[in-house]
Amino acid sequence: MKPSRWYKWAAAALLAVACQDHRPLTSPPSFLIQDAAHSGGNPHVYWLPPMEAQPKFTGTFNGTLSPVIEISELPNVAHPTCGAQGIIATFTTSTGPGGEKVGVDVAGQKYVVNWHTKDFPLNVDCNYRSGR
Repeated sequence: MKPSRWYKWAAAALLAVACQDHRPLTSPPSFLIQDAAHSGGNPHVYWLPPMEAQPKFTGTFNGTLSPVIEISELPNVAHPTCGAQGIIATFTTSTGPGGEKVGVDVAGQKYVVNWHTKDFPLNVDCNYRSGR
């Protein structure tokens, strides 16, 4: 191989490596869980494993409800674009993005929905909340 060709290959390889995005996270993701087990949360909702440890709760499960789960992007003063999407997903017992819907597990005494985050244009600088 001629030296001039070798330099072209080396320059192309260096350019390819230099163009990759190697931004480290400035901080690890943070999570704010608000439910009946944590202050400020809905007294009728519990986050379950794997998101949180199995909570201790009392009461009687009502499997006849029709819960609505909304995922919202929250405003963030440090990142003005956060919050612009508003509600990004709504799940009910009959509808939801990608065919996912709220399931009723009467034997396990819980309602369940799987939010496939990879299917949404999420921003690592923004915070998201579920509720309704």
